[in-house]
Amino acid sequence: WRRWIEEHPEAAADNERSYLPPANVEQLGLAAEAEAACLAEESLPHNRAHDTVGALARSAEGRMAGACSTSGLAFKVPGRVGDSPIIGHGLYVDPAAGAAVATGTGELVMGVCGSFLAVELMRRGASAADAAQEVIRRICDSYDLQPEHQVGLITLGTDGTWSSASLRAGFSVAVRTPDRDELAPAAWVRHPDESPR
Repeated sequence: WRRWIEEHPEAAADNERSYLPPANVEQLGLAAEAEAACLAEESLPHNRAHDTVGALARSAEGRMAGACSTSGLAFKVPGRVGDSPIIGHGLYVDPAAGAAVATGTGELVMGVCGSFLAVELMRRGASAADAAQEVIRRICDSYDLQPEHQVGLITLGTDGTWSSASLRAGFSVAVRTPDRDELAPAAWVRHPDESPR
């Protein structure tokens, strides 16, 4: 951290925003030279592998499961806890109602209890798609969003139907079903034309 501060003197002046990794860096669509510079910065040891990875599953017998990791936020504000380790924020599974997992700017997800909200919406009859979209809409209505903010959400109904939604383009979902095995963009994007920077 001390070495990084020495290499980035501007960070000392603004501790809260001293390091915000670019959202969806691999999908920014930058010019080749700018993308190479961005990827070079990302490849430094202290910047590697950020963001949460989440998974939802339903067995052939109907059992549901979910998991999520967190890489945290490099050089975060002291005391910051992200959404991943807090049940109902980054991940929530209720076998009677559905499951949801989130990634992106954790503070936005925590402010609306994102994963819990999605599952509760499904409990009340919303489809997996409608639940995912409503969580993203709630985030949009609740916050003054910044260009670096991104949230992606995956939802899974008890019947095996699933969906995904994101605040901005660039969020991808790995899908594996008996008839599908691919990487797919979010099913619904709130701001499809706005690239996070």
